[in-house]
Amino acid sequence: MVAPYLMAVTVTLLVSGSLLLPLRRTPDVVAAMVNALLLAVWPLASAMRLLDVDAAPFWRQMEWSMIAVLPFTWALYVLHYTGHYKRAAGHLYVWVALFPLLSMILLFTDGIHHSIWSPWVWQLPYPHSLHSFGPGLVWVIANSFVGTLISSVMLARMYARVRGVYRRQVLFLALATWFPWAGLAIDLVGWQIIPGFSFTPYALMFAVLAAAWNVARFRIGDIVPVAREVVIDGLQDAVIVLDTQDRVIDYNHAALQIFPALQKVGTGQPIHSIWPDLPFRVDEGVKPRDSCQWEREGSIYDVVTSPLLDDRHQVFCRVVVLRNISELMAAQAALQEAHDRLEARVQERTAALTRANQELEREIGQRRRAERVLRDNEAQLRASLRGKEVLLKEIHHRVKNNMQVISSLLSLAAAGVHDAESQQVFQESQNRIRSMGLIHEKLYQSHDLAHVDLRDYIESLTSYLFRSYSNQSANITLELEVAEVYLNIDAAVPCGLILNELVSNALKHAFPQQQTGRIRVRFRKDYERRCTLEVSDNGVGLPDGAFGAGDTLGLRLVDTLVSQLDGEVQVDSSLGARFVITFISQ
Repeated sequence: MVAPYLMAVTVTLLVSGSLLLPLRRTPDVVAAMVNALLLAVWPLASAMRLLDVDAAPFWRQMEWSMIAVLPFTWALYVLHYTGHYKRAAGHLYVWVALFPLLSMILLFTDGIHHSIWSPWVWQLPYPHSLHSFGPGLVWVIANSFVGTLISSVMLARMYARVRGVYRRQVLFLALATWFPWAGLAIDLVGWQIIPGFSFTPYALMFAVLAAAWNVARFRIGDIVPVAREVVIDGLQDAVIVLDTQDRVIDYNHAALQIFPALQKVGTGQPIHSIWPDLPFRVDEGVKPRDSCQWEREGSIYDVVTSPLLDDRHQVFCRVVVLRNISELMAAQAALQEAHDRLEARVQERTAALTRANQELEREIGQRRRAERVLRDNEAQLRASLRGKEVLLKEIHHRVKNNMQVISSLLSLAAAGVHDAESQQVFQESQNRIRSMGLIHEKLYQSHDLAHVDLRDYIESLTSYLFRSYSNQSANITLELEVAEVYLNIDAAVPCGLILNELVSNALKHAFPQQQTGRIRVRFRKDYERRCTLEVSDNGVGLPDGAFGAGDTLGLRLVDTLVSQLDGEVQVDSSLGARFVITFISQ
């Protein structure tokens, strides 16, 4: 009676270990290994119950503990496999753990409440029933079948909505779910083909082998229906999964849009049967990533083939992804066309810019040559101007010297005349010549040969006149209020002669008998180029009708010079003599 249990344990551990241990330790593989180990504990406890009579109550409790726990651990595994764990609330796990926990408490405390096997003994009404049990054991068995029913419902719903390799996964998991409980039910009703033979250990063995084969053969933990629904069906790209013999084992809804024959042929058929013009060869091996383009019915697809590897780096399937890149290719063509047009425009623009640059370089060369000519001409003009400036200065200097010679001749002539009136005439003529010569002296000494600094000129001329009439000017004060004004020679000469006549006349006639007095000279220029020359004294004043009567040469000369300047003269004799001459400077 012990041999069937030990054989079941041995086969279960050896076969399931050889199938599961080489696989990658994903959460699903680890969960399957744990459930397989718990399934192996069940027949082991049954064998130990028969071998160790003294410890038989403990091993019987262990045996029925596995019956209480396994349905719910298996339900948790199926819950994760089918994806229902995402929608399950936290309290569901508490209830799933609570039922087997209560069953184990009843089993290990049967010595207190005696509700499992005695004193209430219920015998099934079958002649070959192997078991008698009380109401506590009914609770344990009922909970176990409830856990199994939960797993069955989740697997049935999953089977209804998947296809291909995933249906075979679900089918094997359903068989692994019901094998143990079918054997237990046979034992409970007492149906024995061989007297004394129990179906339970072998049912457990087949359940473990079915689960291990399912995990190893169909790669549960690598590709599960939940991952398929989330990843593959959720993709807008067409996805076809091929096994190592290049048979179709799965596809998504987008693949049906391209290959409607998939719906009729289904899975398990070679890829060539639905895709005759396959753009890649299956006998070339699988590269880490292979990509090509394929055209069908006016649409262009980018075909990418990628292998899936296991822990031993062996290819167990290939994923072929087809992405419709028609719009992308059209956009690229439009972009290339726009690029070509832009390139042509750039070339045209470049050629135009090149021509413009060449023209600009020619213009720059011409301008540079013109600038060199202008610089040469300017240098020549400057040299000529400097020469003319030197010549003009020399002319002014010679005119000044000539006037000085004339003044010296007049001085020599005056020395031979003993008549006082004649000497005075000579003196006045010398002063007039001196006033004109002084202008030429200022011009050749100045940097500006066209204009005379009138302030400097008036200061020099009045000083010279005061020295010439030193006998009369001893008690006379000179007041000058002259602005910084520059006049050309055409205006400066008449102004100098006018000033000479008016100041000389004041020195001679305004202060008789060495009287004390002052002579004031003012000159200003406003923003309208109007010049005002004012000469006044506080002497005896002019006789009535003296100016304009034509009696003296000096006053007639003043009137003539004012007319030459196109100016006006105002005379006031109320408080001495006051002459105000206004004219417009050029």
